[in-house]
Amino acid sequence: MKAGILKAGMLVKIKHSEPSAENMGLIIECDSITPRSPAKVQRFDGNTYWICSILLEEVKPSDKKLEKNT
Repeated sequence: MKAGILKAGMLVKIKHSEPSAENMGLIIECDSITPRSPAKVQRFDGNTYWICSILLEEVKPSDKKLEKNT
């Protein structure tokens, strides 16, 4: 997936290079005009935050299968 192609409703996680890596949540608001556009993410604990979309990556169905098998 190219950086910046994020949409509301996508399940995402923070990239490995960041201090809060692997935190997951749903995008609830996103303006994907540029890779540095902000995205509002709601974590599963209920907290919401704005983050630069370039720091996020989509969690794909194949990623979910790998997590269940480990």
